[in-house]
Amino acid sequence: MQIRVVALVALAVLLCGCAATSSLRDNSAAAQPTPIPWISATPASLLLPTPTPTPIPPGTRVCRAADLNLVFGGIGALTGGQLSAGIIYGNRTATACVLQGLIGVKLFDARGRQIALTTAPADGMSANPILVQPGTADVQAHTPMAGVAYTELHWDTHDGAGNPCVPAPPQGTSLAVTVPGDQASLRVVVGNDPLDRWSAIIPCYSRIAVSAFQAWPAPEVVPTPDPYAALAISLDVPATIKAGSLLRYTVSLRNATTDPINFPDPCPVYGEWAANTSAAFAKNFYLLNCGPVRAIQPGQAVRFAMEMAVPSGTEAGRYTLAWNFAYPGALPGPPGTATVTVTGTVTDDRNQTASSAANVNVEAAAAPPAPTSQGITFKRGSAYVDNRAKAVLDGVALQLTQQADATAVVVGHSDKGEAKSLAARRAANVKTYLSSAKGIDPKRIETRTSATPGKTAEVWVVPAGASVPEEAPPAQQPPPATPPAEQPPPQ
Repeated sequence: MQIRVVALVALAVLLCGCAATSSLRDNSAAAQPTPIPWISATPASLLLPTPTPTPIPPGTRVCRAADLNLVFGGIGALTGGQLSAGIIYGNRTATACVLQGLIGVKLFDARGRQIALTTAPADGMSANPILVQPGTADVQAHTPMAGVAYTELHWDTHDGAGNPCVPAPPQGTSLAVTVPGDQASLRVVVGNDPLDRWSAIIPCYSRIAVSAFQAWPAPEVVPTPDPYAALAISLDVPATIKAGSLLRYTVSLRNATTDPINFPDPCPVYGEWAANTSAAFAKNFYLLNCGPVRAIQPGQAVRFAMEMAVPSGTEAGRYTLAWNFAYPGALPGPPGTATVTVTGTVTDDRNQTASSAANVNVEAAAAPPAPTSQGITFKRGSAYVDNRAKAVLDGVALQLTQQADATAVVVGHSDKGEAKSLAARRAANVKTYLSSAKGIDPKRIETRTSATPGKTAEVWVVPAGASVPEEAPPAQQPPPATPPAEQPPPQ
């Protein structure tokens, strides 16, 4: 239910396996034997316009639990192995009221037993007061409505290395929510929407981040048509893929209309997603490489090459891969879907290997290319890798994928007045994102800290034989994070 990204309605259809049936192979594209190459270009932004805050009349009362109707808004994907759930708040009374601050949350399993939680405020979301208009109790998930509020819950689905949590966390099927200023709780059932891929909240290590109240978007007067909805999408995907490798597949776009379908400049954004009923390993957004073909003519099918990293910690099993255009603010057409089975690495009990020999002509090695670096910035006092940082790190991951013998060196900094341990934590979190979210082998990533002050981390891509400046010593392992104490319900 992330309003801040396209995932609100577009991904609800993108990820819904019931939206359309598409074949694995598009034979109509046989006349184009070589697909258009994949490019790693990412969109400048997938943000929808932030709703204009509704002025709050002086003297407007604070919402109480008895005033509200709560609706579970579904579970969707963030990035870096996180999921997000939404709770929507409508007003059942005849007068407006205000919600502001953080909710109290309790999680229960299917037998009604409370699951121990540690909670913390979610990063990157405003904490402005939200006006909840009267007569909005009939709010529904996935349906924009003016004058209502929502909150988000974020949680990790894997440990920091992309592996399943040990022990396996219990499954939460209902929530008890308290609003600021009221001890009374409201119960919400999790996963009661047939569109939802996930039917339970299963937070790794029982940790959940809670957002402040946000304004639910108002519906558009005239829905924006998706200019690419008429393109039939089909996928050609390998039957199996090994965890820790790169999945290469093709997408065929066929124009079944009588008019050309033109691509704009810049090229359109698409989203790709791989998940099953219990896990997911990718959610990516890129620009389509439409430069070689600015339009698809009536009856024509054009094939595009795609690449998707499968993290090394991905659970073995069968996954649904979905692909669709991501057009902000519009309802998309049916997605293309296919299935792929992820396999793990298996070694026999004798650890046997095979070897071969070859004649090699050895020539003098050229000087190695110079290392390159990218910088990312953190909020003061924080080691959280936000979306801006992830966009930079996605480019680093692509370099490392294309240069199989290159390594990465992450240099963390802490600013004046910040805890010195932040430098190591920032470097460690960058390494975790590259390994768990982008599938880079953690053995290829070294972390260091620098005495130079700053709220930054530098990420060096080091070709084989090259080296980076030695100003920064290797980072000590940051101390294990101490889970915050469970927050009492707000008073």
